[in-house]
Amino acid sequence: MSHRRILFTMALMSLLLLGLTGLASAGIEWSIKPITEFTMPADNMLTQGEVLGALPPGWRPTYNWETFSIDSTNYLTGTGSVLFELQEQARGRVYVDVGVDSSRTYKVGWITKIENLTPREDGGAIVWGVFFKDGTGAWINCTEALNTLPSDYAKGMEASGIVIRTPRTFEDGKPLSGTTGWFVVEITMDLPKLAQDFKAAGGKITGMRFEQLFDSGTGKVWLDGMYLIPVQ
Repeated sequence: MSHRRILFTMALMSLLLLGLTGLASAGIEWSIKPITEFTMPADNMLTQGEVLGALPPGWRPTYNWETFSIDSTNYLTGTGSVLFELQEQARGRVYVDVGVDSSRTYKVGWITKIENLTPREDGGAIVWGVFFKDGTGAWINCTEALNTLPSDYAKGMEASGIVIRTPRTFEDGKPLSGTTGWFVVEITMDLPKLAQDFKAAGGKITGMRFEQLFDSGTGKVWLDGMYLIPVQ
């Protein structure tokens, strides 16, 4: 195993341990880990979670990721992956909107990898985030919600207005960068607890948006699959 891959694996395991500490005290937790194989969950709620020759329905690339290609040689599930490449300093995002049962706990996941990823020096990073709709259909202000909760409530996740995202940096203070193999990022959300803790209007969460965001820099990012599954 290369020195770079060893460091990447160690960093991911540190983040995995950090993410797993969140469930006991919060309604949201996250994890990240390297993988070499993957099977799409049979109970995936997304219309299509893997690439089957074209961009899956419901996947919405924005910013500079509106230009992409289908890579039929790099993938773990389906018949290909979506390749986003930025050759100049820019940002990219892909997101999915979905309605949910407010009484359930869900897990969302992304299967992805990077090559020569170079975030901008003044805070650039690749992150994964979740938006929540309340009982009136309005987006919940996650920054305001977390400001009323203990500082360690989200266990490292960071709010920015109406979205809460994975941390921008590892424990060494640096963002994910360079070249990696495939890895999976997961965020688990206890909707009844989040609705209560975030004081959601109508007392419930009725919809969510999931995003993978590169903000910003240069390099290649593959997205092989996304899934949303109930866990309770």
